[in-house]
Amino acid sequence: MEKLGINFKNLDATCLINLKGDLSTETMSYKDLLKESMKVTLAIEEFDVPKESTISILDRKSSSLVALTLGILEANFSFCYVKEDDLRLDLIDYNSRFLFSETPTDFKLDIVRNLTNFNDTDNPMLKICYAIKTSGTSGTKKTVHVTYSSILPNITSLQRIFQLDQSDVILSMSPISFDPFIADLFLALHSGCALMFIDN
Repeated sequence: MEKLGINFKNLDATCLINLKGDLSTETMSYKDLLKESMKVTLAIEEFDVPKESTISILDRKSSSLVALTLGILEANFSFCYVKEDDLRLDLIDYNSRFLFSETPTDFKLDIVRNLTNFNDTDNPMLKICYAIKTSGTSGTKKTVHVTYSSILPNITSLQRIFQLDQSDVILSMSPISFDPFIADLFLALHSGCALMFIDN
């Protein structure tokens, strides 16, 4: 979590605010997020996932999505968010053999490529943080692998510009498959403020 400069100074501060469809809210503190993400990290180690793999998370906004994301990063893997309707194609495009999902899926992960050539470095800042697809507005959708060294300067610059701290809340309206959601998430965690999003 050091690679993203995540701010765990006040563990009791609210980290996530999930607005549910019935207008109720679910909140999570930084302490609870840290606990849940460590469970994910330990589970990944138990699964004996080969190093340099990309781990997919099924597209659903929830508090557990953030814990899954941080747990994957803490275990030194890259992540990508995938959509259920494009699951097979997304997993192939992202070179992902592993899928976390809150709902059962009977999809077999046996036809994927290896990502080793993208992540072959000892420099942690040059490692891939996440993969995402472009929108395809200029033609075919493309998969982009984003390194820590690419995302961190954006996050630190935005934090400086907006002077965010633990008293602030970032409202994220983007779908998780669109990179402004990832920027909102990392900016909130880097600043120690809360991320608010609307439940699927």
